Amino acid sequence: MLKEICLFLVVSISIVSSVKVQCRHDTECGSDECCYYHEGPIVVSKKRESILPFSSMIQGGWCEKYKTEGQSCSGIAKMNGHCECGPGLTCTVVSTHTSFQKRKGLPATCVQTQTKG
Repeated sequence: MLKEICLFLVVSISIVSSVKVQCRHDTECGSDECCYYHEGPIVVSKKRESILPFSSMIQGGWCEKYKTEGQSCSGIAKMNGHCECGPGLTCTVVSTHTSFQKRKGLPATCVQTQTKG
């Protein structure tokens, strides 16, 4: 009987810890998270416009981790309500000189915000 109770507790704890925390504001999330809450159509590039439905709907309402230094980022994800770079970081375009990559879109990563002084 004790084994069954322990197994039940382990399974219950793992299920509860994997459930997303619902929110409507950043203050309802942890310090390393923001609230992903988006209403309305999803913003996409022209290339992907034809594959997504554009009906008005709620796209989220749960806590999401901020991106950390060195992780890739995108302005489109931010426009759709997702967490981008964490506090003190900015999404910076990685410079490239090839015209092929410019047509595909420039990659960006989260880097430390430069302070003037």
